[in-house]
Amino acid sequence: RRFQNWTDQFTFNDSLNLTSITVTGNDTYTANFLNEYNITVKNQFSDGGTGGVITVNSVSKNSVFYTTVEQYQSISITAVPNTTSGMDWTFDHWFDGNTTSSRQFTPDSNRVYAAYFTGKPNNVNRNLQFNSIAGQNVTLYWTLNPNQYITSYKIWRKVKHNGVMGAAVNISTVSSTTTSYIDLDYVITSGYTDDLLYYDVRAFYSIDQTYTDPSYLSIFGKQGIIAPIANKGNEGELFTNIIKKNSLDNYPNPFNPSTIIQYQIKEGGFVSIKVYDYLGREVAVLVNKQQPSGRYSVRFDASNLSSGVYLYTINTNNFNKVKKMILLR
Repeated sequence: RRFQNWTDQFTFNDSLNLTSITVTGNDTYTANFLNEYNITVKNQFSDGGTGGVITVNSVSKNSVFYTTVEQYQSISITAVPNTTSGMDWTFDHWFDGNTTSSRQFTPDSNRVYAAYFTGKPNNVNRNLQFNSIAGQNVTLYWTLNPNQYITSYKIWRKVKHNGVMGAAVNISTVSSTTTSYIDLDYVITSGYTDDLLYYDVRAFYSIDQTYTDPSYLSIFGKQGIIAPIANKGNEGELFTNIIKKNSLDNYPNPFNPSTIIQYQIKEGGFVSIKVYDYLGREVAVLVNKQQPSGRYSVRFDASNLSSGVYLYTINTNNFNKVKKMILLR
């Protein structure tokens, strides 16, 4: 409590907490006090965070902010848009359900005034990049959004062909730990000889079911070197001249979380490509069918596997080989 003033039953009134009184008769002197209330002002983000800034009595304060308010006095609070690491926060409502961003409160006890926010991931630190070697498949690389409730990323592509922009297409959804994606449908060119490709990687915030705003990055490329033939574009055949030798390889290696296994067979036949962990347990069957002589590629996605050494094998007519690859998280 805070001292307010002295009063008596007649006309005496003094606001000094230490004062002199001349007593001339019977009287009652009263020291009057006002209540002081402890006030907590804070942001409440949907992921449980309470940081950012909030405006109190027209002054920007860091959340959580503590202050005191005297009895009968008011405090004005304004919830403002916030940006924290990887996220944009939009005011939704107050603790009492009111949706007006600026409020004035007159507390009658100790109070907590909380402003609730919904979130949307942003692209501030996404750092989307491409590989740059002509003739290779377009490969995207990005930095993970640091929010723990980002559960996946959607890969979008638009193609400008002969000067005409096509519709945006969601070509893949990858896990929250994925930092690269290889587009088997297109390869890089050194200039605008065929298509101008636009790619976007959008983080998904599971609590509020929101994505980052569209933000595309472009690169020159062309279609037709790799044609999808199975597994929703995960596998492709490279159209080349007559194959003179067998081979098996993968890139990138080490990888996270996916890699492309490329192989060529000089004789057609039944082809089996499998992946094993280092204890010899089978973890994936990538190819298991008849294929003619040619050069092929297949994607191995290890999003659900732990870091470590894996073995991939090919078995076909007169060609059996085992190679090693490393998954790094």
